Amino acid sequence: MYSVNWTAEKIEFSIGGMVFYTYNPTVKTNKNWPYSASQFIILNLVMGGSLGGYIPADFTESKMEIDYVRIYRQKTS
Repeated sequence: MYSVNWTAEKIEFSIGGMVFYTYNPTVKTNKNWPYSASQFIILNLVMGGSLGGYIPADFTESKMEIDYVRIYRQKTS
């Protein structure tokens, strides 16, 4: 399971519940912390190249099923 925990102070990226990267600039500016603006998630599946293995020539379509995307909003006072 992949997860991103995004707060006003930092962004933590995890795999399987283990944090592998934390983005937390000491001084936050518009250049290094643009995350106060509205954000969007794009879910993309790319096929081909040398990493995905063989793709049949007659392949025309498939589907990507996502179990869930959770978004939690921290309450502010």
